[in-house]
Amino acid sequence: MNQDSQQSLIALTSMRCAKVALVALMVGGLGACATSTPLQSNKALSYQGLIKSSDHAMAIPPKKVDFGRYKWATMAPIDVEDSVSAEVSTDTSTEIRDVLQSVIASEVGKSFNLSARPANKPALILRVRITRITEASPGLNALTTALVGPLRNGALGAELEAVDADSGQQVALLVWADSGGVIKDFAGNFNRTAHARTLAASFASEANIFLSPLSQPAQ
Repeated sequence: MNQDSQQSLIALTSMRCAKVALVALMVGGLGACATSTPLQSNKALSYQGLIKSSDHAMAIPPKKVDFGRYKWATMAPIDVEDSVSAEVSTDTSTEIRDVLQSVIASEVGKSFNLSARPANKPALILRVRITRITEASPGLNALTTALVGPLRNGALGAELEAVDADSGQQVALLVWADSGGVIKDFAGNFNRTAHARTLAASFASEANIFLSPLSQPAQ
């Protein structure tokens, strides 16, 4: 190999390394923003007794004495925290709120009757608060696709509080957030709200699993 060829190879290798390094820095910087640390809204009745329930959630679990007690539940309108509204557009927060309202009703409806409850029957009021929305970055995903694959760089944080409809006492609380990772849905990676919408479905599924003991007698 002559000297010119060696120099060209060195230059090409250096350029490739620089691109990889640039992507790594961008991904690392974005990861600091799209965190999966659960955020409290500070609007729940209590946060005392929160324990880690999964890699991306903290919870005050339902008590065994309440297992199987509730067959009916009512979904309150979802609240979007002011800190979220300050970070994303009204259109984005409204879209995610509406998606989350729909998927939670669908999932929770598998365990609870969401219609009007009969008189004197115990029921839950479910209060959901969105604590974080991070939009996906189509530009970054276009850059990373050829090197490491597209990233799920959007994020969602939410809080679910179950309250007894009659006493107003807190029955359970789930504080949740998720983000990051490589995603296979290439079309979704180039839509700013796609990742948060996908995570909304994940939260709804986990919320139903979390609450389901309240509608099922203890084993």
